[in-house]
Amino acid sequence: MSDSFEKGDFVVGARTRGSRHQRLVYLQEHLRELRQLAEGDGLPLIGYFVEMAYIEACDTVRKERPFDASVGNNNVPHPALARD
Repeated sequence: MSDSFEKGDFVVGARTRGSRHQRLVYLQEHLRELRQLAEGDGLPLIGYFVEMAYIEACDTVRKERPFDASVGNNNVPHPALARD
């Protein structure tokens, strides 16, 4: 993803850098990884809660993404339906 950043790019003490969209994408990516870790280690309850946070992050990214008429209808499948 082109908006992805390394860990140190966002957190500087108590301050954050980058746009809101960049921070949301960062959270989304890491929640996906945490979900995979929890599922892989047989931690279904933790996996469930992390997945709920992941879905919320995905929905927020989608809602806040500007519409691009050149792309068509921007109809991207919901990330929870596409399992990694």
